[in-house]
Amino acid sequence: MAFGVTTGGFVIKRLPDIVASLVTRLQAKFGLLGMTINVQPDSVFGQLIAALAPEFSDVWQSLEASYLSMYPDSAEGYQLYQVGSINGLEPLPATQSIVEGVIWAEVGTDIHADEFYISVEETDEQFLLIEQVIIQDVNLAACRISVQEVLTDPDAYEITINGSLTSILGPGGTVEQCAEFISDTMNATGDIIASFEGQYVTFKPVDSASTFTIAVGPVGDLIIEEIANFGTFEAVNAGVVIALTGTLTQIETPVVGVTAVENLVDATVGEAAETEQEFRARRLISLALAGAGTDAAIRAHILEIPEVTGCSVTSNRGYTGPVTNCLIRVLFNGVATAYNWRIDADDQTYAETDPGATTAEIATAIAVVINGTVGCPVVAEAVDDVVYLTLATGETTATVFTYTTPIGILCGLRLETTLGLDSAAHSFHVVVQAVDTPAVNQAIGDIIWLYQASGIPSTGAVEVTVVDVEGNEQTVYFDRPTATPVYIRVTLTENTEETFPTGGEAAIAAAILEAGNALQVGEDVVLGKFNLQIFAVPGVATAVIEQSVNGTDYFTTNLAIDSTHLATFDSARISVSGIET
Repeated sequence: MAFGVTTGGFVIKRLPDIVASLVTRLQAKFGLLGMTINVQPDSVFGQLIAALAPEFSDVWQSLEASYLSMYPDSAEGYQLYQVGSINGLEPLPATQSIVEGVIWAEVGTDIHADEFYISVEETDEQFLLIEQVIIQDVNLAACRISVQEVLTDPDAYEITINGSLTSILGPGGTVEQCAEFISDTMNATGDIIASFEGQYVTFKPVDSASTFTIAVGPVGDLIIEEIANFGTFEAVNAGVVIALTGTLTQIETPVVGVTAVENLVDATVGEAAETEQEFRARRLISLALAGAGTDAAIRAHILEIPEVTGCSVTSNRGYTGPVTNCLIRVLFNGVATAYNWRIDADDQTYAETDPGATTAEIATAIAVVINGTVGCPVVAEAVDDVVYLTLATGETTATVFTYTTPIGILCGLRLETTLGLDSAAHSFHVVVQAVDTPAVNQAIGDIIWLYQASGIPSTGAVEVTVVDVEGNEQTVYFDRPTATPVYIRVTLTENTEETFPTGGEAAIAAAILEAGNALQVGEDVVLGKFNLQIFAVPGVATAVIEQSVNGTDYFTTNLAIDSTHLATFDSARISVSGIET
């Protein structure tokens, strides 16, 4: 039998093979006149073989490891990463979870970065303030006011949010009843979220990531008691550290003037260090980097941007068939004299002259003309700067073209598609899951321009200006995924032979949230995959998993997500029930 490097790969010589080989060699060397030597374990030669064979075995194992380290499928540890370095890859380190925390404190309180620690109530996971915060009465994350005096009609309380005044006729009663009335009235405006407790009313923004300003009156009747500003916190431990909404409430390092902390949203969860299996998978994707002009090459290069967590690229290199659901997006940089489009094979051109001064007005005018055209095979609906087209009743096919007069004007129309259907003819569509900053957008745009096929345009809502090799400015487009909020409802039954732990339902919800947040753009929500998170907690006999996209209508089938959408999860949309603890 051949050992070492053979045509079938590397064949290792194992310990029994080594012993047999040593016996043969010693017999050949020391056997006289055809007589055999004694190689029994208690003989001199037997003990010599027993001493040498393990050492030779170690050498053969090292040779095998050296051979296997040349190939990514068999290399491990440092050797695997050395193989990846040939393709310019390095293992991705663990990253920290990050969250915008709300800091309640006195005006002027100076909270230094890298000194203020807070933690999650149940897990004690610590987060550190990474940017200095000086509490100010502007750009508020939250505010608490108190009712000092009872007002009755026609006297009114005055609350100004972001410069918009709301006058609230005094309802009379007690200060507590006035606080409740103020809370209800402000909630009805839709500008703010208000809640009350006793004579106090707390205000928070409708969008938990935005800020607001506030002024109250009359002087002495309403008083601003406490304010809060946002602060950016990063998990001390790298990897998957979870801080669900409202759980980041413990102050670990007290600061004079700071009274409380909280988080209005879930933390953006960090990533665990890349495993060897994940590194191998990323290396396979990177092999497409050598290409150019292919969907795989563009996607591979975009995924090399550190801030990018997901990407899909779809092409339509010649589609001119039926359009069942598409959109016209209005681009704006001045007003064109006329906007033109042609629908169906009759070559009839529809035009709207001087339709308006804003993109929304132009979109509305286009929709009016389309819907007012007898025999038009599509129906239009204008929403902001987009005209959505669907086939008219009884129609089975339609082809839509757009162009602008005069040619070359910077304001015009671009035909796109939505809901994961085909892109406009001879174009490609890039959807990128990444943070939204000018630097990241520019990096994405530069890669799209560098690797796109010549003459094939990109489509999307994000517009990036790049400079080509001749110094000319070019424009490329891409999209960020449209969020599909997912609601998960889990109903458990108890396995009485095990002990379901206290907080088990919360642990399951947190694990489902982590698994959901790991999904990338275009990945379907497969309910069966959540069984791993559910049955990892002892005491569960059965689990019914349901999902919904509106929080009302639940179903037990999987949710298909197309290449332009991203399933999003939030702790407020995950409920686990059925077992009392």
